[in-house]
Amino acid sequence: QPVGVGTQRVSVAGDGTLEIQAVRAADVGDYTCALVSPGGNETRAARLSVIELPFAPTNLVATRLDHRLINLTWAPGFDGNSEIVKYIVQRREVSDLGPIPDPLLNWVTELSNVSASKRWVLLRNLKAAASYQFRVSAVNSVGEGSPSDPSNVVALPQEPPSGPPLGFAGSARSSSEIITQWQPPLEEHRNGQVLGYIIRYRLYGYNESPWTSQNITNEAQRNFLIQELITWKDYVLQIAAYNNKGVGVFSDGIKIKTKEGVPEAPPTNVKAEAINSTAIQVWWKPPHPQKINGINQGYKLQAFMGDTVSRVLNVPPSLFDPLAQQSAVMSGLRKYSMYNLTVLCFTDPGDGLPSHPVEVTTQEDVPDEVSRLQFEDISDRAVKVVWSPPDNVNGVLTGYTLSYSVKDKPDTLKTENFTADTLSVKVTQLQATTHYRFEVNAWTSKGPGPRKVATIQSGVEPVLPSPPTKLAVTNIEAFSVVLQFTPGFDGNSSITKWTVEAQTARNTSWFPVYEESSPDAMTLTVVGLIPFTLYRLRLIARNVVGPSESSEPTKEFQTIQAPPSHPPRNVTVRAMSDTELRVRWIPLQQSEWFGNPRGYNITYHEVGTSTPPRSITIEDHTANSHVLDKLEEFAQYEIVLTACNDVGVSVPSPVALERTRESVPSFGPMNLGANATSSTTIVVRWGDVPREHRNGQIEGFKVFYGTGPRSPLPVQVKDIPSNATFTTTLTELRKFVVYSVQVLAYTRLGDGALSSPPVRVQTFEDAPGAPSNVSFPDVSLTTARIIWDVPEEPNGEILAYRVNYHLQATGSLNFSREFPPSDRTYRATELEPEQYYLFSVTAQTRLGWGKVAHALVYTTNNRETPQPPSAPQLSRSQVQAQQITFSWTPGRDGFAPLRYYTVQLAEGAGPWASIQERVDPGVTSYTATALKPYTSYRFRIQATNDIGPSGWSTESAQVRTLPAAPSKEVSDVRVVPITTTSVRVEWQAIPEVHWSGDTETGGYRILFQPVSDFPTSLQATPKQEVKGIKTTQVVLTDLTRDRNYEIVVVAYNSQGSGPPAPPVAVYVGEAVPTGQARGVVAEPVSSTEVRLRWQPPQQRD
Repeated sequence: QPVGVGTQRVSVAGDGTLEIQAVRAADVGDYTCALVSPGGNETRAARLSVIELPFAPTNLVATRLDHRLINLTWAPGFDGNSEIVKYIVQRREVSDLGPIPDPLLNWVTELSNVSASKRWVLLRNLKAAASYQFRVSAVNSVGEGSPSDPSNVVALPQEPPSGPPLGFAGSARSSSEIITQWQPPLEEHRNGQVLGYIIRYRLYGYNESPWTSQNITNEAQRNFLIQELITWKDYVLQIAAYNNKGVGVFSDGIKIKTKEGVPEAPPTNVKAEAINSTAIQVWWKPPHPQKINGINQGYKLQAFMGDTVSRVLNVPPSLFDPLAQQSAVMSGLRKYSMYNLTVLCFTDPGDGLPSHPVEVTTQEDVPDEVSRLQFEDISDRAVKVVWSPPDNVNGVLTGYTLSYSVKDKPDTLKTENFTADTLSVKVTQLQATTHYRFEVNAWTSKGPGPRKVATIQSGVEPVLPSPPTKLAVTNIEAFSVVLQFTPGFDGNSSITKWTVEAQTARNTSWFPVYEESSPDAMTLTVVGLIPFTLYRLRLIARNVVGPSESSEPTKEFQTIQAPPSHPPRNVTVRAMSDTELRVRWIPLQQSEWFGNPRGYNITYHEVGTSTPPRSITIEDHTANSHVLDKLEEFAQYEIVLTACNDVGVSVPSPVALERTRESVPSFGPMNLGANATSSTTIVVRWGDVPREHRNGQIEGFKVFYGTGPRSPLPVQVKDIPSNATFTTTLTELRKFVVYSVQVLAYTRLGDGALSSPPVRVQTFEDAPGAPSNVSFPDVSLTTARIIWDVPEEPNGEILAYRVNYHLQATGSLNFSREFPPSDRTYRATELEPEQYYLFSVTAQTRLGWGKVAHALVYTTNNRETPQPPSAPQLSRSQVQAQQITFSWTPGRDGFAPLRYYTVQLAEGAGPWASIQERVDPGVTSYTATALKPYTSYRFRIQATNDIGPSGWSTESAQVRTLPAAPSKEVSDVRVVPITTTSVRVEWQAIPEVHWSGDTETGGYRILFQPVSDFPTSLQATPKQEVKGIKTTQVVLTDLTRDRNYEIVVVAYNSQGSGPPAPPVAVYVGEAVPTGQARGVVAEPVSSTEVRLRWQPPQQRD
């Protein structure tokens, strides 16, 4: 029947072109075109078939075959007059409330390439305790058809959890407690609603002993304190989650030792014996090792007088035989005194039980001098001598000896002995108005004690002496001066003691600084003064009656300077970064400087190197900290401090050790070499990074290789995750190409510096790739001119080209010709009109002919640009977070076969941007990659043939990519200690645009672990999660004291975790004091002074 009669959809143009709009099934059939002309008549016929998207499969049935195995069957739908290419299977989880409305994001592609011949598929790897629905869509040459209706709901039964809780960790809280932490199992391992957790533990190494279990019934609980453990024992702990079906898989055991305790048994067999008047030797046997409850730090010998401890001696444990009997000598005891001696063992936490006291008395010794010597009832011929017993008799007092003589006449000496109970005697027959010298000493069985001497004049009653006069200061030194004076009236008795009192500019009260017994002295060397201090001195004379009044003070003088009294105390060093250490100390007080303060000198040296020590001077004498910078990374330093004044430096402080933090290597591996082993492989070898440039624990190497900065090919990277591997083979390289190869080492903090210079190596020559850009710029009914370019992969020096062509339909009339490398065009003549010819071009190198490039051409005079392809059809099942797959139907090629497609995309309502890749003309689908998550995109396509490009296709429907994990790492992470076991972690919230579309479930995960020489992976470290994308801080508690912690903050949502922030280190165990000073007491000293006393804040564990 005639075409185009009675309809506007079908029309015939003047040149005979038939155009059918809005094609439908009614247009299917055979079409004949008849040409009538004076030169002859011609008739041609063509068959029109309308192809469309396939219909949805039907009769979906899902059947559970096993715990996690489902068989899905379906019946195919109409194929749309185009053979089915494959099926796509999607699934969704159905909640207990039933299926929810069908949003796009609810379905997940399970299988994307099921064979077109299959009518069933087995679905595995599904989650237990979940209900599923499935749907199937068919794909033909047009694209993906509509999905089927959802299948029946299949509920998989619950199972015990198939994976352990994550991040199980613990630490000793005390000598009998361990605190544990964990996170729930992975979602795919829970296999149902987790109801709680089981923690089991037993002593490490006792594999046959039963486990002790603790049941945590609160599913939301994330930590548990295990109590009543044995002190200082290794335990192995495991954890498992449980649900209604039972207890799941236990985690790998972690080994944790409880803290040390105090010894619970005293030393035994304690014996003591006095070896002289001030020393006692003590013997004992150590407690049983099982009762020590830790590492034996030594023993304390305590000597009690009554209930008061008068002497303590620390004795280290024996290094040769810790179980053998030990002994020690306790010296410095009081003579002839009874002591109760105890011995106790102590560990780091404290003292154990003391032994039963052993009573022992030090041996006798000679007594001290009598405590008082006075004269009463003085007359011309007699005097009564009165004395008191010594303060320390040092034994059994047996008597006294009194000796007296005329002063300076030894030949008049008389001696009398008295019993112990005699404390006075009347001496007669003295000469009138004569000076006599009296001496009294006490006796024990060990002999006489020192004599107490006094001089009086007979007939004259002693009185208080007069104060000295004319005080003068000479020979001023740093710690002493010479005090010259004129003695005053001695009060008719010899001066028994001179007392020097001092007054300073800082202390207006007078205080004693020096005493000396020298009756005839006129100069005193006063010692024990403080350097560089303003003093005034005064002198008091004392005789048998008592002290004189104070003398007039000297003129103010200043002791000379001396080096500072001691170095800065409590020097602590903490790592601030990979190149910085903060040094802190307690500054010297003003009185401790002993001169004009100049400041502090910090000397530091890298341990284990020959580099000379470096020093830095801090000129602020009130400073208490300084940051050392420009240090080596991950290096241990020795630091000592001295205080400096005008005349010298103090002794150095004890050495403090600290290591800078880990960093990335600052130098590339040494001795890099590379050798080509074939046309596509290169073997690379390298050495280690110099030790001083490793800056941490090397975890592996990365090999970077590329063909140069101007090459369109990106630089490729091969990761070698081993620090013991120093060679690798690069494969799948381009042939006969010069590669630049560099290697870097990396630590867990990131990549280090690349090795330099790059090593250049060329792969071997090979047969070439196919010539590029084959096209036919000039075509007629009988001729066709072909042109081509050099192969994109020449793989060597091109020596020749060869062109073949033949009729596509029959393969006959085959023609072949070779050309020199300079010729890249050929005109084929005497071709048959309106026929398809298949041309092939190949290139030759020294190793032979290479790959063939094929190109089709149609001999005609009526070539034109192609029609645009159809609008891209989006494959809904292939929409992912960062890629979208779509398909299209080609338009008419304009009698010039297509050479390539060009794809453009637009983000939202933004401008169009071209994808650089040329799409093969033989395909009708494309996957756009590297897209942004949760972003709307539109696509359009352009076809290009030898004449030129078509117009752009109608743009696709707008589609949004799926949400994804956060794309940006957390920045500006700061950690502040707030107590000795807790820190506050702060960070800057990630902008909403970087949450990749899923902000509702967003939050931050804080991972933390003590720094060790063998860091564990982030997966195994304790975690704490906080909800909300605007959250900027969290407090971590129950940390282990006196440890450096590393803290990492990671943003996460339901799609996964974002990139982790660099680790931040913090020392746990020091914080700002939260307690107040206790027991503050103020006492008035003078009209302008107050003395303060206090106690430190209460010490907390």
